[in-house]
Amino acid sequence: MTERCPHCGANMKAFWHTLNPGLVSVLVKCIQFVHEHEKNEFHLQHDLHLSVNEFSNFTKLRLGRMQRNFDPMRKQIDGWKQYQLTDGTAKNIIYDAYLDDELALPRHLLRPIHEAYFNPQYQDFTPRTLWSLTNAFTTALKLLDPVPQFKATARLGQFFALFN
Repeated sequence: MTERCPHCGANMKAFWHTLNPGLVSVLVKCIQFVHEHEKNEFHLQHDLHLSVNEFSNFTKLRLGRMQRNFDPMRKQIDGWKQYQLTDGTAKNIIYDAYLDDELALPRHLLRPIHEAYFNPQYQDFTPRTLWSLTNAFTTALKLLDPVPQFKATARLGQFFALFN
């Protein structure tokens, strides 16, 4: 049985499961505001009423779920940081990325990817690792318009997933 708001009957589970991290941070600020103004109850939407304690509990639960999902990504990045590449291997991966039909990178990004990897702007990306190479790709993808950039970044994730 889904949990319902005691005031209006709204489906609480559906609402809380759709929250994203940005919205949660806004909601946390709402909690602080409520505590500062000593109210017992407030509205998140015109039909959803929560007490401060109910709101705090739901928000903490939601934040905990999101943080648990960061662990696999953190482990993947740590693996990429330890995955050492020779210059020849890095060049082969860049070349393979251009041959991958599903990735479909524009040719004009070849030079920016090469420059971002072999002459990085930031000290954190000077080690010759797979992490530095993925950063070089994402740096070059920023040169694209927003929609092609979004699509290419999604496909890039699938391409680099092969190295796990």
